[in-house]
Amino acid sequence: MKNIRPIPVLPGLWKFEDTCHVYVLQDGDRAMAVDFGSGAWLPHLKKLGISRLEQVFLTHSHADQCAGLAKRKKWPFAIHAPVGEEQFLDPAQVRTLRQSVPRGRTRAVFFPATYHLVSRGIPNISCDMRGFMYDFWRKRRLSFIPTPGHGPHALSITMDIAGKQVVFCGDAAHAGGTVWEPYNLEWDHWTGTGALAAWEGIKRLEGTGVEWLCPSHGPLITEKPRAVLTALAGRLMAFYLAKGQISPAE
Repeated sequence: MKNIRPIPVLPGLWKFEDTCHVYVLQDGDRAMAVDFGSGAWLPHLKKLGISRLEQVFLTHSHADQCAGLAKRKKWPFAIHAPVGEEQFLDPAQVRTLRQSVPRGRTRAVFFPATYHLVSRGIPNISCDMRGFMYDFWRKRRLSFIPTPGHGPHALSITMDIAGKQVVFCGDAAHAGGTVWEPYNLEWDHWTGTGALAAWEGIKRLEGTGVEWLCPSHGPLITEKPRAVLTALAGRLMAFYLAKGQISPAE
């Protein structure tokens, strides 16, 4: 992360390799971002001719996606997150959640639906991104597809960029038909609930006209992304079935 720099992806689309990949879409001197990371990439915007960042859209609530947003009480741009993620992002709800952990228990054991909680939450955040709905940024349409796994409410964001259907999939998919940090699918430690939810989300993506997959970690998936999703869906289902057969003779 020390050598963070803008990496061109498509005309008007940049990638920054922060604590997660941050994707910045440029329209003249204005921009929007998918995820935020630590925010170490912000000083580079002026070098790209961007004078104002207008919107930040978070795919999910994990700290590597957005911890930098907790550094200030107010930012000069709007911050959006999926509906349902407020329990892990709103400062008051995060405080209540942390206080609910019994003494001597780790938060990962007590509420494993998120293993990467932003310690204090993010002020002035709007958890208003609804699955199967859409929004607009400067006449560009953003569609939100539920892809749970790294949390129950994670979303992928689809956009048409330079004539390609681009999907910002967060941590729903990783190169090679794998999942980044698959332990995040362990929502309750004894069933395959998280894996099954992830499978359903990947099947949704597989059914779209995706041409490029832009994950939060690892390389872009530009070659046969649907085949990658098909392979991942098969592995997630196998994992789900295995979780239900840990003690088949009992």
